[in-house]
Order: sequence, then C-alpha cells, then structure tokens
Amino acid sequence: WDLKMEKGHNAAADEKLRISKTFLGLIYISGIYICYLVYGILQERIMRTPFGEDKEKFTFTLFLLFCQCLASALSSVYGASKTPNQTPIYKYGIFATTYLAAMYFSNVALAYIDYPTQVLGKSCKPIPVMIISTLMGRRYPWYKWLLVLMIVGGISMFFFKPSDGGQGNSTIGIVCLLLSLACDGFTGPFQDRVFKMYKPSTNHMIVYSNLFAVGYCLFGLVLTPEGYEAISFCQRHPEIISDIFLFSVCGAAGQQFIYLTIQTFNSLVCSIATTTRKFFTILISVLWFGNALLPHQWVGVSLVFIGLGIDSFGSHLDEFVNKMLGKPTPAKGEKV
Repeated sequence: WDLKMEKGHNAAADEKLRISKTFLGLIYISGIYICYLVYGILQERIMRTPFGEDKEKFTFTLFLLFCQCLASALSSVYGASKTPNQTPIYKYGIFATTYLAAMYFSNVALAYIDYPTQVLGKSCKPIPVMIISTLMGRRYPWYKWLLVLMIVGGISMFFFKPSDGGQGNSTIGIVCLLLSLACDGFTGPFQDRVFKMYKPSTNHMIVYSNLFAVGYCLFGLVLTPEGYEAISFCQRHPEIISDIFLFSVCGAAGQQFIYLTIQTFNSLVCSIATTTRKFFTILISVLWFGNALLPHQWVGVSLVFIGLGIDSFGSHLDEFVNKMLGKPTPAKGEKV
C-alpha cells in the first residue's frame, strides 16, 4: 500500500513538473517571438522611416549599437556577479570585435535594402560558420552541405529581380550583408573555441563582450561627429527616443529568453523558435511596411527556411541519417 502511494505521489509530482515545464516553455518561446518581432518592426522603423517635414532618416548606426549593447550588458550583470569569471578578458574583446562588426554592417545594409532581404540574408549565418569551421579542421557530413546548397538556391531565387532601374544602391546593401555574414563566420567558431577551452557562463559572455562593444562604439562616437549628430537628431525628432529605448530593451530581453529556453529545454527547441520567428518577421515586414515580394521570392524564402528548419534538428538529424545508412551514431562531443 505504501509503495502504491509512493508511486502515485511520484506520478503526480512528475505530471506537475511536466505541466510547469510546458508553461515555462510557452512563456519563454512567446518571449522570443514578441521581443524579436517588436525588435524587427522598430529596427525597420528607425533605420528606414523618414522623420519630420524634411524627411530625415536616422543613419547613426554606431549610436544605435551603443544603446543596444549597453542594454544587453546591463541585462546580465546580476547573473554574471554570482560566479567568478575564468576566461581571459582579452578573449571577450576579440569576440566583441567581429560580433560588433557583424551587427554594424547588418544595420548599415538596411539603408540600401529592404528588411526582408536583410532578415533572409542574416538567417544564412550557418553557411559562413560552416565554411570557416571547415577551414579550421572541422568536418561536416554530406547532407549538411546539401542543405547549404538548398539554402543558397533559395537565396539566389530571392535576390533575382527583373531590373527596374532603381536598384543601383542595393548592391552596397548586399555587400554590407556579405561582410556581416563574413564576420559571423569568424565569430561563431571563435565563440565555440572559447566555450570549449574556458567554459564561461552565458552571463559572463554577454556582459563582457557587450561591454567591450560599448567601449568600441563610444570610442567611435567620440572620435567622429556621429555622437553629436545622433543626439541632435533625437532632439529634433524626440519621438525616435522611445523607439530606440524599446528596440534596445527588446534585443536584450530576447537574448535572455533564448538562453532560458536553451537551459530549460535544449538548443533544438530554441532553433525552431528562432528560425520560425524570422519567417514571421519577414511576413510582418511585408504586411506592415508594404515590402511586397514576388511569387518566386516567396519560393526562395520557403527553400531557405525549410533548409534551416531541417538543419535545426542538429544531432537528431545526424542520428536519423546514420540509422538510415546503418552507421553508428558518433558519441557526444565527437567530431563528425
């Protein structure tokens, strides 16, 4: 009788834990969606919307990144203070250099290309990461490269537009996007190496890398007229201040929701959430800002996100393919 009571009590406790975990999952994933969808709307509004009677545009990327990185650093100060940092500080400085450069070129690109193009381009970050990792000695299975070809094909379809005589400047935007992806390609493998060697906490990585980024931005704002010009712009158009504040807060909060999702569930759940939210970001941009896409561009978008969605299954996909081919699944941590 006591054994039955104990089993019943354990079953009830397990069910309560499952419901609690599901509830947390809904909160975290909803947080990712809400924060980054609002983040995307505000980013496009800040960087592409004309302000005032003179139709001025906000072009002060360094100032915007300063606010964003400062908010991200502050969001993790409390968590980082709980444990000592074991990673050499200069490592965070190196990481912050390419991390900031990737964000800088991505924001500059918005002055020349529409937001769906920027989101789709940045969604392809796994491609340069795979290429740089391969050059550093890591090997990937053949089907990973097949997914890359699928994503590249989708991007090619998306970028193919009949010439309308007004797309000259978009070349600059695409170049900036490629530079941003190249920086991402170096950032990812370097971050993986730091995590493997020193095992820093997520909060330490967020705080120190963003503090370095804040320092770099501040250095640039002091040495160039951009800091003064950005403040003058905000004084002329005070309505943008709330947008910049909310944009920075949403970026920092979204980052926290991502790490909470990974800690509570796994990277697969997080990857699916972040990949699907990018698709909805494009959809909102089309509906909200009128960035209409041609039919073949929607096919290209679908190919990209199908490829990214399949790749999101990570180790689960590896296990499935190995089982189909009759190969043993590599042990955890073993290079494929």
